[in-house]
Amino acid sequence: MKPRPSGSMTITYCVNNPSWSSNVNFTDPDYRASPKIDVRQNSRSSAWNGIELVLIESGTGWATVSIRTNDESRIAAGMKLPVTISDGKFEEVYDLTVSTCSCNGKDSIATCSAIAGSPPMKAQLAVAVIVAVAFSLVTIIIFTAWRKRRIQKQFNCELPSIENFDDDIRENIKKQAKSLAQRITT
Repeated sequence: MKPRPSGSMTITYCVNNPSWSSNVNFTDPDYRASPKIDVRQNSRSSAWNGIELVLIESGTGWATVSIRTNDESRIAAGMKLPVTISDGKFEEVYDLTVSTCSCNGKDSIATCSAIAGSPPMKAQLAVAVIVAVAFSLVTIIIFTAWRKRRIQKQFNCELPSIENFDDDIRENIKKQAKSLAQRITT
């Protein structure tokens, strides 16, 4: 079987401290047939110009890689860096996706403040909630108007608007009953 990525293919590159950048893991399901995984830059791509693939750790049937550069301006959010993985028998090319950020913590507690790309998740969530509420309100208004028209057609009568009602509900009922009785008799 071909060696393949284990998990995400995205490397988060910390601009303020590259040593905090995330890694990508590769595994070989049939490591007993060929225990060594070789991960290298795809030399046919110009995307690697000034960027270096670094082997962090490797063992029988697995390898962990990251990237390094001396010039942070060469790394851009969303760029694709092709890597070639081989186990001696099979060879496969995968694209590492790079996201850039300014990291605020170390290792597992590293949080990322996005530098480029999409707006922060909280802003996207707020916009999604506002749009959902707006569509809900429009739907309720349309349904209410449709139902009022349906009732008017069904009973063949014109319902007075709420502004014309008096405060006394009993009096309103009597007035409505009288007006309906007059319509029916005529």
